[in-house]
Amino acid sequence: FVAWRTRSLLALAKRGSGLAPLSSPTHRGGFVAPQQLKARVAAYVQAGLLPDSQDQALALMRQPPSHHSPGTARSTSSSITPGWSVSSSDEEYVVHSLHIHANLSADDVGAGGDISQQLTRKFLTHGEWQSEREAANIRFMASLRPGDLDAFYAEGAHALGNNLDWWEANWQNRAYLDVLLESTLPLTPMARLLIAVALAGKEAGQCTLAVDALAQCLHNGRVTPEAMGETLSALWATPLVKGPRLARSLTAAATAHVGLPLAVYTVLCAMVAVNPAAPRKDSAPVLELMLELQLAHKLALPAGTRQILAAQKLTGKARAAVQALLA
Repeated sequence: FVAWRTRSLLALAKRGSGLAPLSSPTHRGGFVAPQQLKARVAAYVQAGLLPDSQDQALALMRQPPSHHSPGTARSTSSSITPGWSVSSSDEEYVVHSLHIHANLSADDVGAGGDISQQLTRKFLTHGEWQSEREAANIRFMASLRPGDLDAFYAEGAHALGNNLDWWEANWQNRAYLDVLLESTLPLTPMARLLIAVALAGKEAGQCTLAVDALAQCLHNGRVTPEAMGETLSALWATPLVKGPRLARSLTAAATAHVGLPLAVYTVLCAMVAVNPAAPRKDSAPVLELMLELQLAHKLALPAGTRQILAAQKLTGKARAAVQALLA
């Protein structure tokens, strides 16, 4: 990208027209203001020059979401949907891995796609190079398509989700959460996954950022408790995360603002609604947090959550917490 950008800027300068690149950001995060882009295009027309096609594509990618129309760079990737799964090794030392994959339509695979689709595929191609990135590189990637960060958040979830136990000190991965905190857009499914895995991380600083992100997004309406609970429920059904860590993070989120205990309780009710035939053995801290919020704020247990908890075969502290919740 840097090589292409350098060549395109040199080519534009050699024209001697004094025109600005269409894709130069006008706002923080990499956005290009629609009115400014319109004025730049008009300047090219007046000068009788054609803009570079890739520069034009990047300018469209940097438009705010509300200014995209059918046929622009944003709408062409609508058939690319990131998905995720968790696998476990069968060796003596069991390792759980989070996998991100791109669901492409048959048309996308056959047509090859435009520059925005190629960029999305690149984001979803993970390898050892990912741990070698610096925070500045990560932030720069977010600026390439700031109005459609689902693939960016997918890569962040992959990076954080496969380093929950902090086996490698990848401090730069906090940049994914920094970008999420600075955005004002509603959370995409991959953004929710990014927060969910970060809440279960071992590194305190990274986990604190995730708590701040969850609290901010719930308070500002960027995500509903039900949607966040749905993502945490899917993650809770896998062995990737640990109950005590999630309980600690959600406790911190509940105390971040006076209006958040009810939201976190709703998140928890959706989260524990997993297969009653296979309850988690480390669910006691999560259920005890539910009970604490229920008693402190006189909250009612949803009927669906009550039915699932009543069917789970739990022991010890988890069983005692469920009995108190049902009572």
